[in-house]
Amino acid sequence: MLPKLELAHAWLVKAAHDLETGERALAEPPMADTACFHAQQAVEKALKTVLVLREIDPPRTHLLGMLLERCGPVDERLDVLRPQLEWLTAFAVEARYPDVEGEPTIEQAREALAVARRAFEIILDNVPNEVRP
Repeated sequence: MLPKLELAHAWLVKAAHDLETGERALAEPPMADTACFHAQQAVEKALKTVLVLREIDPPRTHLLGMLLERCGPVDERLDVLRPQLEWLTAFAVEARYPDVEGEPTIEQAREALAVARRAFEIILDNVPNEVRP
């Protein structure tokens, strides 16, 4: 097992990669489903960074509300984002499969990435410098 700061850094790097992948997915031709999936993944991994820093084993879940709850107090700005984070949770699974109702739109993908970027930046503001990507 990696030391705590190293593991937290690794989670945050993965989150940054997901955010970048989501943003690239909106290039031409845009792939809204892929962008939404990676937006959710970015937030999930960023929240798991917080858990690692608090010496809590990250659960194997995509439920962003549950992860936020397990983190405990982080930053009131994240609490304000809770409804949007819970909205993002659906993209962890549904956006990956063709047999669910309603493909995400480009506008939903843009909104998902904006929420993910906001959450990622808030989490960056609350981690030690050596954890940042």
